[in-house]
Amino acid sequence: MPVDASTPTSPARPSLGRKLKFTLIALVAGIALLAVITRGTPDSVRAQLEAMRAAGEPTDATSLATWIPPVPASENGAIKLLELIDGFRGADHTQVPRRARSWNATNLAWAAAESARLQSWRNDVHTALQATRFRYPLGVTNGVANLRISHLSAVKNASTTLAFWASHSAALKLPDESASALLDAIRTARTFDDEPILISWLVRAACLSITAVAAENALTLTAFPDARLAELQAAFLNADRSEPLSRALITERTFGLEVLQSSPSQYVKLNQVPSGIPGAPSASNVERITATLAQTGYQLSGGQGSDTEYYLKTLRELIEISRLSGPARMNALLKLQNRFDKESNRWNRHRSRATAEALFEAAKKDQRAATILRSASVGCAIERFRNAHQGKLPSSLADLIPTYLPSIPLDPANDQPLRFRPLNPGFVVYGVGPDGEDNQGNSVRKVGAGDAGTDVTFTVER
Repeated sequence: MPVDASTPTSPARPSLGRKLKFTLIALVAGIALLAVITRGTPDSVRAQLEAMRAAGEPTDATSLATWIPPVPASENGAIKLLELIDGFRGADHTQVPRRARSWNATNLAWAAAESARLQSWRNDVHTALQATRFRYPLGVTNGVANLRISHLSAVKNASTTLAFWASHSAALKLPDESASALLDAIRTARTFDDEPILISWLVRAACLSITAVAAENALTLTAFPDARLAELQAAFLNADRSEPLSRALITERTFGLEVLQSSPSQYVKLNQVPSGIPGAPSASNVERITATLAQTGYQLSGGQGSDTEYYLKTLRELIEISRLSGPARMNALLKLQNRFDKESNRWNRHRSRATAEALFEAAKKDQRAATILRSASVGCAIERFRNAHQGKLPSSLADLIPTYLPSIPLDPANDQPLRFRPLNPGFVVYGVGPDGEDNQGNSVRKVGAGDAGTDVTFTVER
């Protein structure tokens, strides 16, 4: 149909192909400019990697496998323990009282029905825990995305069930059985002592905290004989070790390097939420392609080299801090974290931030775990004093020296002796909480206040 020359026509629009062409030209020009301005420093990265190798520390999956030597199957207690705990139906947590005094006829009736099954299982676990070496199958040579960590939930379930059994036995006035279950719960947590990945260390700390709470409940329900208290006192104190954290951070640094140095498509894949998680949003193809293109630009600009350099520097400092103790450790940690929060906001450090951010909180949890273990150990010493003095509490922790303690353990937060306060009935041993203040052994959180106003406590209400 002919068009009337007098009919106004729309101005010519560039085609989609021309738009894409202009966009790509602008993108390439921008990347080239960034590459000039912010070129990475691979020489510095290579120097840091060489320093790690010289110190005998791993830098990739191959050297990590050598750094974590395997345990012969004939000596590996983890194999037998996993057979017993993997898939085991533990205590029904809905039936376990939250506080020691909450045990009642209903709870005890339910526990009695489960007792034969749990007692047989506990005896088998006790035997398996007599091994001296434990190494769960991790598959570290397969990379961070393929780590085998299904055993973590099984071990935590076992610790929780042993803790329940200790509380149940104390409710039945069976202190020897209760103490034995607590000791096995500590041993179960310590099967992670030589497992150098951070999530294992965190589960170890959680299991020991669960056991300390069970000890509070058990000692509230019944008195323990001196010999069992002495065993528990030593077991809690010996579990207070900082080496697992520094080893775990060295391993996490290796995993972080894998993430930092991954290709754009690999990085996007490593950071996707697994599709099997219920309710988790799945990334569309467009989102994945967009993210991959953004990572490609980031890599070409030199940001990846600068990011890796910053990550290695930060982790080196964090590992050194993890080997400190007392307030020097926490002060150095907070100083580094404040600097990291400011510096890692730069565009060419986003992988460092995503990879290292959670490691600071893990280091803080190490201090809390140490406070719990030391307080529990002192709590056992107080119970031993009570046994020898017709139930009377010491006037101060100094009364425990030298018969029950060589010295008063220090609060990891401030290097001051742990604190003690009598209750009616019972007592509380504690260290200061995150706010650094003496809150008189208060462990009850206020709504909206988090941990502020609370201490790290071990409480016996008998």
